[in-house]
Amino acid sequence: MKTEKVYKISMVEDSPETAERIQALIDKSDGFDFIANYSTGEQALKDISESKPDLIILDIDLPGISGIELVPEIKKLLPDSKILMYTVFENEDLIIKSIKSGANGYILKDTDEDLFIAELKVLMIGGAPVTPRIAMRILSLLNNRNTEASATSTILSDREKVILNLISLGLKYSEVAEELGISIHTVRRHIENIYKKMDVGNKTQAIIKGKKMGILE
Repeated sequence: MKTEKVYKISMVEDSPETAERIQALIDKSDGFDFIANYSTGEQALKDISESKPDLIILDIDLPGISGIELVPEIKKLLPDSKILMYTVFENEDLIIKSIKSGANGYILKDTDEDLFIAELKVLMIGGAPVTPRIAMRILSLLNNRNTEASATSTILSDREKVILNLISLGLKYSEVAEELGISIHTVRRHIENIYKKMDVGNKTQAIIKGKKMGILE
C-alpha cells in the first residue's frame, strides 16, 4: 500500500502566537510534519541545516537579519528546500525582492486556513503559490512597468535612442558627433531632450532607466 509522502516543515517567525497557530494547523493536516520554529534568522542559519526541512515558512519582518536577506543564505545551506514568504505586507517591492532572492511563494498572514494548507501542497508539487490579492498586485505592477517602458520607448525618437545607446557605451559627446556626422551642439540638444522625456537629471540615471525600459541594447 502506497503511503503519502510527509513533508517536513520549519518556520522562522518571531511571534510565538503566530508560530503556535501555524504549528497547530499543520499538525492536524495530512502530508506535513512541523518540526521547528526559529525566532530569528540567525538561529535558523545555525540549526536549520541539521533538520533539513522540505519547506521553510519565512516571515519577512524579522529582528536582525530580515526574511528577504535570509532567503539566499538558506538556499546556500538547503538548495533543495522550498521557501514560502509569510507576511502581512503587500508591498510590491518586497514581493519582487523576495522572488528575486529565491523564494518559491508569497502568502499573506490573513489567508484562510484551508487555502493556506492548499497553497503548501501546491508549493511542494512544484507550483509557486501567491494569494489572489498578491497575484493581482504583481500583474498590476508588471502591467504598469510595461506601459511605462512602451511609453518611454515611443516618446524617444530613433536618433535619440541611438545617441543614448552610444552614450551608455562610454562614448564622449565629440565621439558621438563624429560617429553620427552631427555637431556636438546637436548631440547636447538631443541629450537634453532625452533627459526631459525620460524625466531624469543626468547620464547615469538615463542609462539605468534606459536599461530598465529595454531601450538600451
